[in-house]
Amino acid sequence: MQSDCVSLADDCRDKVRAALPDGTSAATASKCESVRLRAASRAAFRKLGCYARAARNGIRVDSAPGGCLNRAHTRFVKAFDQVTGCAVVWDSGAATPPTTNTAPTTGADPHSDPRNSPAARTQKSEFLKLGGAVVDVCSGMPCVAP
Repeated sequence: MQSDCVSLADDCRDKVRAALPDGTSAATASKCESVRLRAASRAAFRKLGCYARAARNGIRVDSAPGGCLNRAHTRFVKAFDQVTGCAVVWDSGAATPPTTNTAPTTGADPHSDPRNSPAARTQKSEFLKLGGAVVDVCSGMPCVAP
């Protein structure tokens, strides 16, 4: 039974990381992913606590609005939604830039690509609003500019 719980926890971790827009491996992990993973782990802890209390008291878990599960979910959403300022990857298909302080010698100049992308303009608009933030306009995937 203990190995089943460990396996379920590992599977849960992998699924949560895959659902995050910030990265799914150690190579692509970010501070934002870390904060979101902590929010998800606290949500799981709180929800399991709801089930533990219900089992201890011999009652059904409180799933009503305002109940234990609902409060745990509300706290998770609040913590998850407070994560801002995370990088969003943009790819315009340009060649990899040189690693030295020299101009690229191949491919088209990608500097105007974001200006030509409706998604990039939306992202800039959201950032420049009063109290704005960097928003993910590409559903967690790298954004592609024309």
